[in-house]
Order: sequence, then C-alpha cells, then structure tokens
Amino acid sequence: MLLATIAHERMMRGGTATEVAEMAARAIDGGLISEQSGDSGLVMDAGFALGAAGDFPRAERAWSEALADVRRRGSVIGFARCSCMRAILRLHQGALAEAESDARNAIEAAWEPGYRIARMAYSPLTESLVEQGDLAAAAVALSGAGFGAGIADTYMLNFVLFARGRLRLAQGRYHEAIADLDELGRREHKWRGRNPAVFPYRSFLALALAATGDRERARALAAEEVALARAWGAAGPIGRALRVLALITGGESGLELLGQSRTVLDGSGWRLEHASTVVELGAATRRAGRRAEARELLRPGMELAHACGASALVARAREELLATGARPRRIVRTGADALTASERRVARMAAEGMTNREIAQALFVTMRTVEVHLTHAYQKLGISSREKLPAALG
Repeated sequence: MLLATIAHERMMRGGTATEVAEMAARAIDGGLISEQSGDSGLVMDAGFALGAAGDFPRAERAWSEALADVRRRGSVIGFARCSCMRAILRLHQGALAEAESDARNAIEAAWEPGYRIARMAYSPLTESLVEQGDLAAAAVALSGAGFGAGIADTYMLNFVLFARGRLRLAQGRYHEAIADLDELGRREHKWRGRNPAVFPYRSFLALALAATGDRERARALAAEEVALARAWGAAGPIGRALRVLALITGGESGLELLGQSRTVLDGSGWRLEHASTVVELGAATRRAGRRAEARELLRPGMELAHACGASALVARAREELLATGARPRRIVRTGADALTASERRVARMAAEGMTNREIAQALFVTMRTVEVHLTHAYQKLGISSREKLPAALG
C-alpha cells in the first residue's frame, strides 16, 4: 500500500521515471492486487505510474491481473476503473482503437450507477477520437456528457479538461484551447504537480499560442516542458516535448531537435509519439528542399501512424508525400482495420474461445450487444463462423 501511494506521489511531485517504476513494480509484484483487490484505488495509482514511466510490459500485466480479479468478483466499479486506466495506457502505446474501446467500456459500465470514473473515462475517449481524426464524435461525446461548459476542479476531471483543450486545439479553436490549458496549468500549480507524463499541457498550449502569434510565450512553455520531461526521464514525454519545441523553433535548429526526438523515441514503445516525430521530421526535411530524404521518412511514418489507427496523422503524412512528388497509395481500412473498437474487442475475445455469455459477463454488457458486435464483425471480415475469427483477425 505504501509503495503504491509513494510511487504515485513521486510521479506527481518530483520523482524520476526510474525510481517510480521501481516502487510501483515492487508493489504490483509483491501482491498488491491480491491484497487490495483489482478495484482498489491503490492499484490504479501503481498501474498509472508504471504507464507514465514507460514500463509498458509490467503495466499491461498489472491491468490484465486486475481485470481478471474484478471480473471474477463481478465488480462493476472495478471493471470501469481498470478499463479507464488501461485506456490511458493504450494511448501511451499508440493503440487508439483499443483505447477507445476500453474508455467506452468504462463509461457504459459505470455511467448508470453514477460512478465518477465514468466521467474521467471521457478523457481517453476524447483523446483517442482526436488522434483517429474523428473530431465530430469527440465533440458529441463531451457535450453529451455535460462537458460543454465548466469542468469542476478535481484530479479526475482535470483529465477531461486536458482532453477538451486538445480537442479545441485540433478544431482550430485556439483561444478556447488556450483558456482550457491555461486553467489546467493554474490547477496543476495548486495541486503541486509538474510532471508532463501526467498532463503535458505545456506542449499543447505552446502549439495553440504559436497559432495565435504568441511565439515568445509558446517557446518558453515548450522549453520548460523539455526540461521537466528530461527530469522525469521517460522517452514519450521527452520526445513529444522536443518535437513541439522543434515545430515552434523551425529552421535548422528545429531539424536538429526533431532528430533528437526521433533518437529518444526509437524502440521506446511510445509508437504514436514516434510516428508523429518521424512524420514531422519528414515534413521539415521536405521544406528544407531534400525531397528524396523526406520520402524515406514520410513513408514509414505514415505506415506506423496507420498501425496506430491515427487517421489524422496518416492524412498529414500523405499530404507531405504528395508535396515531395511521390504518389503514395491511399490506405483503405478493410478487414480487421474496419472494425470499430467495440467490435474488435468482442471479436478478439470470441477468437480466444470465450462464449457469448462469458464475453457479456466479462464486459458487463448484454448478450444482445455481444451478438450485434459479432454479426457486424463477421460481415466486415467476410467470414461466416467463429472458427475463422483467429485467422481473419491476424
């Protein structure tokens, strides 16, 4: 219990990724889930800290064990909590469809009982939809949940405030994005948190400020986030911060910063951050007049973005490739790629041998919901039976 609590506290207020991951790992490996149960807030603290530190394999195991525990006990709130937190991990990993699915599972399970975690889950849902390029769905989700106006100042709802700021930035509503992200900064100061692995608001605020012409403040914020990310030490936050500082800096210095970002992210497991950096490096290389070199960056960047399900980034990479004179093939979502997040989750569980009843119980949904998802999955995959699911899903 103490290890999990201290790991989360050090993550928020001045620890390093290495020490926090070590403490959280000791808590999880020492039996935290069996001692406290999978729906404990302490498990959330330790699992979240592992993801923020970039220890994805251990974080994956933690959430798998916690979900198995809450399913055995039929804990709805535990299922919602673990699903929401795993959705955040999926975002770190660049698994956007899976992040969306976990977030929707949390909302569907916990909204009617009124558990607060259902509201927090709108953060990873919104972020996953933004990265997938579905800004309209993200906006509808937030407004439908009552997040169109003020958002209360609580730790859990500050995740939603951050997500809304990201959405408004993607929509080009820069002044509203600045208002949201500035407010999050004020709240973070009050909560005494400074870790960009939790709320990387400075990078996104810097991009919004640069878009409105306030480049001096934008550069200062981006540089501050680089320093904070380096102090934390996880590859994802460092790579993201360097990329944003590069975009604001521009020129040869910007190219050098993008190269540093790429080096940090190579092989790190933060796939979406890696894809974003490679695409931006390709775009900057193209603007520098080195078209052939740019194509060698943009093609793998586009493929990695597609593997993450990041449709917005795929479209940007394709536009940049066209600007180099290349004729990239349009990537069409077919087969398994065409499945919605919920269809993919149900189909995978069925492919692993679970019955419809077992899937319904595991996801806290009705049998009818499972049947509908499987029917749609069969149609999109072009198959007629459960036995063909493993091969069709690859």
